Amino acid sequence: MYLESLKLKNFRSYDELDIKFYKGINFLTGLNGEGKTNILESISLLALGKSFVTSSEKECIRTSKEFARIEAVINKQNREKFEIVLSDIGKKISLNGKEIRKISEMSGKVYIVTFDPNDVYFYKGSSLERRKFIDISLSMLSPAYLSCISLFRKLLKNRNLLLKENEVNEKLIEVINEQIAPVEYEIVKMRTKFINEMNKSILKIYNKLSIPAEDSKLVYKTEIPYFDEKEKFIKEVIMNFKRDYEVDIKRKSTSRGIHHDDVNFFFRGNNIASTGSQGQNRIASLILKLSLADLIKEKYKEEPILLLDDVLSELDIKHQEKLGILLNEYTQAFITGTEIPNVIKNVNEYEVSNHSMRRK
Repeated sequence: MYLESLKLKNFRSYDELDIKFYKGINFLTGLNGEGKTNILESISLLALGKSFVTSSEKECIRTSKEFARIEAVINKQNREKFEIVLSDIGKKISLNGKEIRKISEMSGKVYIVTFDPNDVYFYKGSSLERRKFIDISLSMLSPAYLSCISLFRKLLKNRNLLLKENEVNEKLIEVINEQIAPVEYEIVKMRTKFINEMNKSILKIYNKLSIPAEDSKLVYKTEIPYFDEKEKFIKEVIMNFKRDYEVDIKRKSTSRGIHHDDVNFFFRGNNIASTGSQGQNRIASLILKLSLADLIKEKYKEEPILLLDDVLSELDIKHQEKLGILLNEYTQAFITGTEIPNVIKNVNEYEVSNHSMRRK
């Protein structure tokens, strides 16, 4: 799949934009602050209606304007037209003129993998960002996962609301416990499978970038590891809820569960968050995203659109060249930078200046 055309109206710094893109590497050049990242952000919304820059898409609306609109044509086996309208009353998404009422209907429509400079803090930062990566990735790939995680969040919210009441209804809490437990099982099962599949791709990407990767892998941390006996797993979850009941009442929130899960990355046997340099953390974050792209390509037989924001600035020439070769294996990739390195071949260059854009 690839992005054929993009139209923006009142999106971030863009009043209007109408641009065509092509297969291969589309390189967006320009000074910092000219609007390169805004283009990638608008494209990222095509996957699940979510931005990689902000959790509040209302921020994408140009200052003093009432709405922002993104129109895009994705060329898969057929050409599909997406339209996303952002306003104060919410977000409206349409596919080929038909409104998409549930975000789950977006799952599997467009595969997009994004790297941005803040990913250098991915492993050192909050576990929330690592869970978000897993949740967004799996939601993009699997409607079943998106349904499960949505249901879990709804049940967790209801449980926490009950815990905040002056008189906590223990029976209602127990009902929700029994509803949450099987959902947690399915989520842990899918997360575990995803991490195992990602680890195979990680070794492949390290090899393609010519970086020794012995003992390098993701490690999934969850309170109750996945095992085949579903009833036993559910029983363990419910037992945890019972043990934590008094603590939860005091905290007025659910203290244990899959909403506290985490993922660590071990590079050559060591946790990269605590032992790795900033450069190693940056490379490991890039490899994580490229491994997701590889997994989508191999398992789902679709080539995702790659969005790589300022990815080359801290890579040496050797790794820039290796990355360029790898990206040319995909139908389409977008890269931003102040200039195109000589080692990156076969590119379509776009100049971004003063929040306008043209193909050179």
